[in-house]
Amino acid sequence: LGDETGAPITDVDATSDSTAWSEHRTQLAANPKPGKPAAPAKGTVEGPVQAFARMTADKSAPAATLEAYARYLVVSGGDPKGAHEARELVQRAIDREPTVDRYLLAASLAEDRNQVRAWVDKAKDLHTSSGASKASSEQAIDILFAEARLARTSVNWRDAVPFYDAVLEKDPENLVAIVARVDLYAKAGLPRTSLATLETAVALHPRSIALQRTY
Repeated sequence: LGDETGAPITDVDATSDSTAWSEHRTQLAANPKPGKPAAPAKGTVEGPVQAFARMTADKSAPAATLEAYARYLVVSGGDPKGAHEARELVQRAIDREPTVDRYLLAASLAEDRNQVRAWVDKAKDLHTSSGASKASSEQAIDILFAEARLARTSVNWRDAVPFYDAVLEKDPENLVAIVARVDLYAKAGLPRTSLATLETAVALHPRSIALQRTY
């Protein structure tokens, strides 16, 4: 590593241990410094986890920043095992400004089925009260997928079928719903129906990696 002049930087400490940064963030939250979060000191290297930890340490951190950090931890797999940091960040974001997307993210992170159901129901209620729009139409599909995932983990996994059917009514070429329907047909002991559905989808989307992998 070098500075702006090209000279080597010798006083930089780096670690790939996400637990260390989780502990650092906890310390920052316990002893927040007033005012705007300080930028990293000159000569130090700040990665996304460190930047997010700094920006979310303040209790007044914007809901959008809290959500962005939670999504980054989910996508990158950076949430320390057993820490549930992403879940806590989403909860803070919801407390500040609840949205359908944040409720659904919280549902995807919940481990208890009752809690998942509670978050999905809150998303449905908020979506219903928000009115129709292009964004709400996309959110309606996201809610149906959340309902389907919840149904597939129940004793009667066939209850998921109507939700995928509802998605395909809104978006007939939705590949996620098509692949899910193919999987459920196979699971129900209907291999020919599953194959016929898959072949029809492949004919419409011959370059889909998801379909080719299933095929």
